[in-house]
Parts: sequence; C-alpha cells; structure tokens
Amino acid sequence: MALVQPSSNVATRRNNADYVEPINLETAVVCHGWLSLTNDWFRPQPPVCSALLVTPLFNALGINDRRARGFAAGLAAHGIGTARAFQVSDVAGVFAGIAMALNGLITAFLVPLLAKLL
Repeated sequence: MALVQPSSNVATRRNNADYVEPINLETAVVCHGWLSLTNDWFRPQPPVCSALLVTPLFNALGINDRRARGFAAGLAAHGIGTARAFQVSDVAGVFAGIAMALNGLITAFLVPLLAKLL
C-alpha cells in the first residue's frame, strides 16, 4: 500500500484518512469528489466481498482454470484477491497480479478522461 502526501488543497478535503492511495487521490481530485468517502468507504468494501465470494462462485460455475480464476480475483478483489490467488497456486497469483496492474492503469487513464466528458 503506497503512502502519498497530498497537496494542501486536497488535505482540507481528506478529513481523518490516515493514508491515501495514489489512484484514489487522483480520482477524487479530478472528479471533485470527497477523498475521505473515496478512501475510507468505497475502497475497502468491494475487494473484501470479492475475495470472500470468488472461490465459492467459481466452484458453483464450474470454472477450474487457474488463469481465469486468478485474473478475476485480481481484477475484482485487488490485493486481497491476489494474495488469496497466490495461496491457491502460483499461476493464479501471477494472473491476479497482471489483472490488478491493468486495472490500476486503465482506471488512472480513463477516469480523468471520462470525468471531463461528464
């Protein structure tokens, strides 16, 4: 987890957040959003739920390919999903890491473009 020192104009909106991740910081600034809401609420909820549900869901759907399971875990559950994928197999962990990196890159580039369109 990367620590970032926000600029003074962002620090006033960050409230009680102890740390700020780079993608959350830029997304909140570009979209003129509340950094504390982005960082404290929307960031941790989906990955935790996804990490809990990915294995039972794929077992129920009959998806056994470690590459697909790892990619989905990294895409949906980020770091928690990648850690869980590495526990299952090295192949799943590698694909989870690739998915997490691609998700971060695409989010960092597309959100500012979409924010300007809105």
